[in-house]
Amino acid sequence: MSRFYFLVIVIALSASLPARQPLQQFGQGLGPYAAAVPPNEQTYLTGGELGAFLWDIETGEFLRSFLNHEGRVTAVAYSSDGSRVLTGDSNGGVNLSETSTGNLIHAIPAHNGSVNSVAASPDGLTALSAGSDQVARLWNLETGELIRTFQGASNINVVEFSPDGQLFAMGKETWGTWLWDVNTGALQHNFEGQGTRTTVDLTFSSDGLTLLTGNNFGSGILWDIATGVKIDEYSHTDGFPLTAVGFANLDQDIILGYNYDYGAILLYENRDPNSEIFLAHSAPEAMMI
Repeated sequence: MSRFYFLVIVIALSASLPARQPLQQFGQGLGPYAAAVPPNEQTYLTGGELGAFLWDIETGEFLRSFLNHEGRVTAVAYSSDGSRVLTGDSNGGVNLSETSTGNLIHAIPAHNGSVNSVAASPDGLTALSAGSDQVARLWNLETGELIRTFQGASNINVVEFSPDGQLFAMGKETWGTWLWDVNTGALQHNFEGQGTRTTVDLTFSSDGLTLLTGNNFGSGILWDIATGVKIDEYSHTDGFPLTAVGFANLDQDIILGYNYDYGAILLYENRDPNSEIFLAHSAPEAMMI
């Protein structure tokens, strides 16, 4: 199937904007497999077959490329201040580069297999990478040195730091989601109730009190971080995997992104599973919320 089409769509969630219509689309070709937006929300980073690419989020204009990879770029992330970008590739490499120039800072041989996810810590000092080799690794961003390895026991799809940087969540191909202490390497929670479902995406609320996960059965699940107990579950259709999950409107609303047939983006207001609002059609290779 050809991938030469617009794949990244920016959608307005404000009720003051007409019909919550798409605001911008970005075309890359041969991808993207990953996407990220920095804190200032002025640019957009995508990763695909040909490398990583930086776009202007308002105009859609191409700004810069990051091409220091041997394989396709499968994971991308910004540092907390947006000044640096992390990119991971299908050959196991992780690169740290300057956002403004594209200059390479570190090239790290991080994994024995494809890198599925990268994340930078809130303080900008460390980064996580995770891959198909069933491990997540914590890196010193100043030196590029390995700090700690976390065993996932299955393919790891996604990792993300908590807002305070003390914890991180690991979304896995089997047995769902695990929560780790970054500093000690201790496992805090194995979120129960997901069975053998695959976690495809996850994100923390901005206060760090809850975690939202999405799985391959089409469900978004909201968890209490302190107890590991399920708070609520959101599901549009059983059997179609989620692509992305997210919070909106100061963490009050839940967003689910599906990639089946035409694709769908759904909003649940006030975290109410019965308040589903259809936002948009899309058919992205990669979706981030």
